[in-house]
Order: sequence, then C-alpha cells, then structure tokens
Amino acid sequence: FFLFSYIYMKHWIFYALLTIFFYGSQVIIRKYLFLDTSSSRDVTILFTSFLGLFLITASYVLYVKNNKKCDLKSNKKYLYLSILAAFFAAMGILTNNLSIFYVDNISKSASLVHPGQIIFVFLASILYFNKDFNIRHLFGILFSCIGIYLILDK
Repeated sequence: FFLFSYIYMKHWIFYALLTIFFYGSQVIIRKYLFLDTSSSRDVTILFTSFLGLFLITASYVLYVKNNKKCDLKSNKKYLYLSILAAFFAAMGILTNNLSIFYVDNISKSASLVHPGQIIFVFLASILYFNKDFNIRHLFGILFSCIGIYLILDK
C-alpha cells in the first residue's frame, strides 16, 4: 500500500514503470518475430514499427494541438528540435531492432542499452543543463558500469 501511495505521489515513477512494461514487452515481441530470420520479414517488422509509432505520435500531436492550442509553426526552434528528436527516436528504434536481431539473449542487449542511456543522460545533464551531482550519483554510475561488464562478460 505504501508503494502505491508513493507512486501516486510521484507521477513520474508511475510513468517510468509503465515505460518499463511497454518497452520490455515490445522488445520480447520483436525478438519473437525475429526468430524467423527471413529478410523480407525484417523489413516488414521495421515498417510496421515505424508506422505504428507515427500513427500514435500523430494522434497525440493532434490531440494536444486541439486541446492546448499548441502551435509549432510560430516557434521554429521547437519545430526543428522536435524533428531532430523524432529522427533520433527513429534511429534508436532501428538500431535497437538490429541489436535484438543479432543477439542470442535479449537481456544482453537490454542490459547494455538501458544503463548506457542512464549514463549518457546523466553526463549530458551535467554538461548541458549544469545539473549538480554528488557522490551517490557517481557510485550509481560506477555500479551501472560494473553491472554492464558483469552481464556482458563471458
């Protein structure tokens, strides 16, 4: 009960847990689909992934535009940054699919990608956004690196 009340108080934790569920589920589904390694099927999986992502994102953008009166045309900086973020998201999906396709155990790929993202975002937040860090953060990054090594080492 305490955990649920804490999660309710911290909305970002709730959404992070949902992200873990949805992202983990799609990785498992894609690996299942990649078990048949015909190249035409690989292209179909990528196409449907990108198409589904586009449809969901476009629906959300239309919803926000209609309800919040958001206009990206008036602010070109946000439009260009949104396009750049979408490009990086698409490249992330593409390279993640290739990683899932080539790895024998998908936990190896996930154990490298997710802590790697944490380390990358942590360093970017310090360098670009001038966020403070302390010894606990450094130990967390160190333990993430050790965890990546232990999982990937044979």
